[in-house]
Amino acid sequence: MVIRRRLFVMMLGMAVSSLLVLLLFWVILEKNIGGILRDRSEAVHATIARIIGIEGAVMKGLAYDYTHWTEMVDFVESGDQTWAELNLDTALRSFKCDACWVFAKDFGLVDYRAAEGAGLGTNGLTPAVAAEVFAATNFPHWFERIGSEFVEFRGGIVQPSDDVRRSTPAQGYFLVARAWDQDHIELLRDLFAAGSVELIEGDVLRGQDQQAMAASASHLHSLPTRAGRLPISLRSETNSPEIEQIVQMNAFSSVVISIMLVLTVALSIIGLTAWVSAPIKMMSDAMERKKPELVESLVLQKNEIGRLAQLIKSFFVQQVELEKEVGHRK
Repeated sequence: MVIRRRLFVMMLGMAVSSLLVLLLFWVILEKNIGGILRDRSEAVHATIARIIGIEGAVMKGLAYDYTHWTEMVDFVESGDQTWAELNLDTALRSFKCDACWVFAKDFGLVDYRAAEGAGLGTNGLTPAVAAEVFAATNFPHWFERIGSEFVEFRGGIVQPSDDVRRSTPAQGYFLVARAWDQDHIELLRDLFAAGSVELIEGDVLRGQDQQAMAASASHLHSLPTRAGRLPISLRSETNSPEIEQIVQMNAFSSVVISIMLVLTVALSIIGLTAWVSAPIKMMSDAMERKKPELVESLVLQKNEIGRLAQLIKSFFVQQVELEKEVGHRK
């Protein structure tokens, strides 16, 4: 019984050790795949930020160029509609923007221009909002939801062309807007090579934290907003065939290793049972039933089992001889 108990403990130890090895292997695989996915997610996130910067550079150039221009200073004073039609309307078409506003020093509206088909209207940006954003910075940039559309705004203070350092007081204020309509979203989706792209208003978690271990990952990029407004984020769903293949290989490897370990443990238990437990049972039966012929097949083994069987057989032979001696003496 002691031997069997020890054998059981040994088998249990083997099973636990195998499971620990499997767990360690799985953890290492998950850590490696997790590192690959995180690196991939960071690279995609950086790419998204870079593309958004490139896309916004068009509006940024318009806002910077048109505000560092003596003719714009003169327009703030004169409100010449002929000049506005020739320059501002052309700028909206050339830079693919939807609307622009020109404000005086006191934020009185000098002019508002909208591209054909744009529906922002003058209410899309009030003088109060303009005063608020320019109080924080000379070159504001923010996103805002107006009705059902998300709109990007950029602006700058109007200064003369010879003010190289742009250090003179503001002569006026200029703001330009572009709605991120479905066509623009589709363009970004193609640039990101993503499955889907959407703008979200409100608090949301970072997609790479939510799905750090998924082949299809959600990437979230926060966009600037006005103070006190709900945050706006750009979310894209990207699918990587390479990462998906790695995930599948990881799952396949885990299954294969699990099967191998289970088979190893099973074969080890069967082997130990056949090598130790069965001979012990045969020797135990031989002792209980007093039949030495039960261990006859074990005597030929060249190991400890064979020696034990030989001792049992010798014991019975000596017992028979002893019984004969006792009978003779009686």
